[in-house]
Amino acid sequence: VIRVYSSGNEYRYRVSNVRLARATNTDEVIDLSPRGRRLTLVTCNSFASKADRFIVEAEFIGKVPRSS
Repeated sequence: VIRVYSSGNEYRYRVSNVRLARATNTDEVIDLSPRGRRLTLVTCNSFASKADRFIVEAEFIGKVPRSS
């Protein structure tokens, strides 16, 4: 579960897919179209080649108020 915080709420997302992609692969597409409530994270793989990218996709599962 990935948790994202705002000033008043905690938003929870369940990871549905993790993949490794080459930045130089022009066939690799990262879908950022607004389809429902989902979260897409893209980061460099600092443990291997800087041309590698991890792509994490997660689906919204809920929102809870943050307590003070």
